[in-house]
Amino acid sequence: MSNSDARFFGILVLSLFALSSFLIPVVVDATGPSSVVIPNGQISTHGPRINQLIIEFESDNSAFLSVQSGTIPAMEWSLSLAQYATAESSSTLFTTSTTSYDFDGIAFNFMQFPYNNTHFRAAIADLTDYATIQTQLGPTIAAGNNIYNPTLYPLYYNSLIANPYSYNLTKAMQQLELVPGVSYNPTTGAWTLNGKAFSPELYSRGDDLVIREPIAQLLVTDAALINLTITNNEITGSDASADIYGPAGGAVISTGVMGSNYSTITPPVFNYTDAATSDTWGMYTFGWIVSFEPTYTWAFFNSALAGIDDFGNFYNATMDYWTNILDYANSSTVAQEAASNIQQIDYQQLPYIVWGWQNTLYAVNPSSGSGWTGFTNLETLGPSESTGLLYTALNVHPAHSATGGTYYEAIHQAPTSLDPLYQTNWIWDVDVWEEVYDYPLEYAPTNNGVLDGSLIPWMASWSITNNSNAAIGSGPGWYNPTNAKSISGGQVLTFNFYKNETWDDGVPLTAYDFNQSIYLWDVMGNAPTSTPESYDAPPPLGLLATYIPPNDPQQIQLYVNSTTLWNVYLGLSFQVLPWHIFQYFNASTIATSTGAVDLTKPYSTSAYSSYLKSGVTVPEYIQWLPNLEVGSGAFDFQSWNTVTNVMNLTRNVNYYRSAWTASNTTVTQGSNATVTPNIYLEIYNPTSSTYGGVSPGATGDMPITNATGTVSVLRGNSVVSTASLTGGSGGSYSASIGTGSLSPGYYEVMVNASYSAFGLNRIWYSYSGLIVSPSTTTTVTTSSSSSVTSNPVSTTSSSSMIPTTTSTSTTAPPTSVVSTTSTSSSTTTSTSSDILIAAVVVIIIIVIAGAAMMMRRRGPPAGGSTPASAPPS
Repeated sequence: MSNSDARFFGILVLSLFALSSFLIPVVVDATGPSSVVIPNGQISTHGPRINQLIIEFESDNSAFLSVQSGTIPAMEWSLSLAQYATAESSSTLFTTSTTSYDFDGIAFNFMQFPYNNTHFRAAIADLTDYATIQTQLGPTIAAGNNIYNPTLYPLYYNSLIANPYSYNLTKAMQQLELVPGVSYNPTTGAWTLNGKAFSPELYSRGDDLVIREPIAQLLVTDAALINLTITNNEITGSDASADIYGPAGGAVISTGVMGSNYSTITPPVFNYTDAATSDTWGMYTFGWIVSFEPTYTWAFFNSALAGIDDFGNFYNATMDYWTNILDYANSSTVAQEAASNIQQIDYQQLPYIVWGWQNTLYAVNPSSGSGWTGFTNLETLGPSESTGLLYTALNVHPAHSATGGTYYEAIHQAPTSLDPLYQTNWIWDVDVWEEVYDYPLEYAPTNNGVLDGSLIPWMASWSITNNSNAAIGSGPGWYNPTNAKSISGGQVLTFNFYKNETWDDGVPLTAYDFNQSIYLWDVMGNAPTSTPESYDAPPPLGLLATYIPPNDPQQIQLYVNSTTLWNVYLGLSFQVLPWHIFQYFNASTIATSTGAVDLTKPYSTSAYSSYLKSGVTVPEYIQWLPNLEVGSGAFDFQSWNTVTNVMNLTRNVNYYRSAWTASNTTVTQGSNATVTPNIYLEIYNPTSSTYGGVSPGATGDMPITNATGTVSVLRGNSVVSTASLTGGSGGSYSASIGTGSLSPGYYEVMVNASYSAFGLNRIWYSYSGLIVSPSTTTTVTTSSSSSVTSNPVSTTSSSSMIPTTTSTSTTAPPTSVVSTTSTSSSTTTSTSSDILIAAVVVIIIIVIAGAAMMMRRRGPPAGGSTPASAPPS
């Protein structure tokens, strides 16, 4: 990407004026495909800069054709080899190939014989031809049965533990004949199981023509070489929810329970009778996107997640032990030992057979529409999945404009549900609702793209107290569902949520929302819910209690009864949900695996009543919401057309991480700057009469006429000027800011207005930039017969002073969300010193003896870099 370079200026004048030097972001236009993708270290964590985000489902081939033709600028998911070759030869497409925390393979159903037999799984391992997989799929995949990819997990892959399986047809036949009841007739070439024809069943993802389906077909072909017929049933993601994931959960009566010694003190209990009629799949081609944390193997292999992430319902006591050890490791040495044992047990038991780790083949079309720039490509997750789409949506903007436009992105599959608690979360579900619901902490992009576990404060700053022996109370402010008395040698994680965060409906966001989200997600495993985050931190060695100081609703302390490498990630492993909405719903019901509440509709138009808690009365404010996807993220959810599978999201104008540098007003020092916010609330009108200008049964913006508040001018962390809002007619307000006391430079302007609507107190925040340009004093000489008089004349230095952000921008939070903190141990965060302060250079031209000094300015890049990583999915 092309960037303007930075230069500092000084000028010596007779008056010896000291002139300040400041950084001013400038517009960078796209000059070609290679200039539109932001280097990872310069990706902004503030935005969005587009007005609208349209996410639509298209098949992989259709999506690529749309990108190729310029109908849409980008697609989620990796290209096929043929598509990538076509894209690379195109002068209008930007392409790259990157490593990814994304693996594919084959899973087995441990509820069904012979798939739960080790010899059968070993036979499938010996039928897997990795050399041919690598040859056929080329750069698409790094083929190999590695539960820890050596490139992505250099600390946890143990090269001394050899994979005992290789492509060997003879060994495959020998393993099959060791399966009880299985026999082979060399005369007829027939395999039988208990005297009947034996044809193992494979469910393959026919909607993944890049990786899974080609390898599934290769396995079928290789099995045929030993006369074994594998029946391949092609299914989609939606089919997998109904045929595999749902039945797998239904087959579990109770999950495994870990004891204080890390062993499983209560094994899982399965309903084999029900499984015999409902959970009948045998093998399934699965794919998963994970992150840098090696602990993902706990979710896949530990019986505490039976029926959820451990959808094969695999149980092995030794695997439980070592995945527990890894999950609670307090040093890299302990973690490495556990990972080695997990790798060894994986080879022995083969709960999954990994086919390979994907390399993402990426392409975008910057010339789509009127042109785009500011794409992001995170090597570890691919172009769009999860964090990738989040950062693209924050940074992308029209090529010749700092803001605006409607950006389209095609996703690999239509969402199953946009309810974040829904037990089966696909990555494309997450791609949509991650734009709506924010995490307390986030991974940020690193220069090399390989995640290293570094975090940045997103919704909250954080600190850690290690090796703590702290008492746990039960009075005001405490949430102590297990009646714990203390933690011993544990951690206290403190989150301080930013004070200017609100939900989409203007309701203030506090630590109470996060605290209740812990319950909704069932992170502690003590609620009757099964969500994707259930049991992420169960007692006795996990999260025991939380505390919110009664005088500080923005702070929460998490008391964890262990000191592990991963505890801090509890703060980012799930999104914060609005308690003022979800408190009326039955958490277990809305998270069910067989059907989830559709949050995308207005309350009065959908059958929400069946998901409510018994005996509750839904308050008025819920009935006026456009939908129940009430988030705090960069975008407001608008609609999901489940027929065309098009999702419509619009820019959250109140977003606390606003890209305020992209919208500016310029005034001359000494003049008044007028700020004119329009304050409104988006509503759905459930009545039969027009209300607030919104027609019956319609969604629209209701003007807010009862707001009171101020406009603050900030420089760095300091408020340097304030003015009161006046007006309110039709939702239009104004404030006049005097600039006589403001030095020339660049400032942030924050509107903070309070109002009430439908029984709730709400807040409106909005942000923009203010450029105070200097008055330039020019000496004008007149003559008379007796004297020369110099008259100072004020002029405005204007157009060159207008900063419009580049596609590379600072990763530090803006002034309005800053809360400096640092961890007391291995993790440190800092947000206050990194704030972007782009100000105007004072230019004074003094005409002396007919000679003028002239200088030329070029703006620098606006970006800094922040260490990062990417969230698990």
